[in-house]
Amino acid sequence: MKFFKNWTSSFILFHFFIFATTTTARANNILYIGDSHTVGPFGKELDRLLRFNGHVTNTYGAAGSIGNWWLTGKSTHAGYFQKLEDGFEILKKKSRLPTMDLLLKKFPDIVVVSLGTNYSNYSDPSFIKDDIRKLMAKIINAGAQCYWIGPPDSRLLRKKIKAINKEIKPIIQDNCYFYDSSKISYYPEKGGDGIHFWSPPLDKIAAAWANDVFVDFEYFLFLLYTFQRN
Repeated sequence: MKFFKNWTSSFILFHFFIFATTTTARANNILYIGDSHTVGPFGKELDRLLRFNGHVTNTYGAAGSIGNWWLTGKSTHAGYFQKLEDGFEILKKKSRLPTMDLLLKKFPDIVVVSLGTNYSNYSDPSFIKDDIRKLMAKIINAGAQCYWIGPPDSRLLRKKIKAINKEIKPIIQDNCYFYDSSKISYYPEKGGDGIHFWSPPLDKIAAAWANDVFVDFEYFLFLLYTFQRN
């Protein structure tokens, strides 16, 4: 996915406008997994936008999760969200995560991954890199494309998020498209818990972030299928 590295937001928005007004977007089977940001307003808004645009979408969010949790089926005790393609929805505090082996049996065209913030709990860069590589390998070996949403800005974790992005971006871009959330999701100096965008007015920031991701994602699909045809 290295040919995606240098696209700017303005370039994407301009060409997506042309694409959206001249082409019928292709609907996809999408698996969307993520951490607490997916459990909250950001994930729910992105899920809504994907469905609204005709994509068959299965969304799973688990607070505290990293790649390994989705590979091994670890349990979360801080929040779990699930919305299946038929609209059936679950929101609860505790749940065991479905494994990627199980989720990939639905043969998604695209796997959207929204993980990164919780790597702030791990000090070993080699562990983080290995964790990401294993998750990406599982996705790619299943024949799916990968779109990775990096961690957003955080008042409490700002320096750590910057360091995490520096570590993970080059690795992810070898196999996935990488969206840098930290550039669009500034966390204000007052309000909230310093990490999550769950309470008003932070939920408006989450919605704006989700909309920016959605526009970027649709253009990613346009580029993807254009390159495939050529």
